[in-house]
Amino acid sequence: MHSLNRGFIFLKQVVGASRSSPGMLKPSAYALAAGLAFALVCLLLIGGCLGLGWGRPLALGIAGFFICVLLSGQVLIETLNSALTAAKTAAFLNHEVVGTAGELPALRSAWSDLLIYTLARPGLWITRWPRRWQGVSKTSPAGQPGNPQDPNQASTESQALIPPAPGQAVSSWMSAAYLVIPIQAVEKIHLRDSLARANQLIQSHALRLNAALIGVRSLSWITGGIMGLIGLVAGLLFFHLTSPLSHNLAARSALFACLSLFIFDFLFFVALTASAYVNSVYATCLYLWSANAEKARLENRAEPVQAPALLAAALEK
Repeated sequence: MHSLNRGFIFLKQVVGASRSSPGMLKPSAYALAAGLAFALVCLLLIGGCLGLGWGRPLALGIAGFFICVLLSGQVLIETLNSALTAAKTAAFLNHEVVGTAGELPALRSAWSDLLIYTLARPGLWITRWPRRWQGVSKTSPAGQPGNPQDPNQASTESQALIPPAPGQAVSSWMSAAYLVIPIQAVEKIHLRDSLARANQLIQSHALRLNAALIGVRSLSWITGGIMGLIGLVAGLLFFHLTSPLSHNLAARSALFACLSLFIFDFLFFVALTASAYVNSVYATCLYLWSANAEKARLENRAEPVQAPALLAAALEK
């Protein structure tokens, strides 16, 4: 529950930042328009298959294929949205102008990396079962965690770190997965280098936060699940109510089936867009904190690096 409470607090901070800098929302708006346009194209193809072969296994199989293409394409669109949002969030947190110059050309050159990451991302989260990791550093120098084996540092370490709540174990690889998109967007490097850079930040203890300590991803799953369930029920209900109107005509049945699918996909994609936006802002905060901590360690600065403003309020709880 503490994780979800922190997630709600962070969400309020993101809403406030979006109001003060509406430019952060532009990638999400473009992604929503592109995703719905892509959905209409796929639905036309699905409708054509169903209309020409209603009830035939081959037609149903082709329609199922296009449904998979639809969902995969929308997930890829949201990956691009996440990368653009990360660049804009970094500009906002660094007090720079939130613009678009230079972002789209850089992403066009890295679109294949983003595609590969989109396809591989599910595996990043299900492999390497989480193990316990460090929490938040409040008093230890940035990038210089205490050694639990050293008796002179043990007490400092116990005071400096907030241990993860039960059930919030997270692997280094999972924490690194949060950083890949912001690293690609901000540092403009390829996927392989982004993965190596993320692992570098993790292994050097530059990331001072257990990524699961703030329940942003949990909130995303809950919200997305609820929206998806509502869309599924609404779509099935619409198809059930309109079925008698089809009079067993293939064209009408296909039309009502496509409209039902659109109802589900619309709510699903809205939830996906909102989730991508919030998670991208969160991941960018983690990345900037890690990068600043690494820079402080390399410069031998003793003072701790403060968390980005959007994270600070949530970490106080």
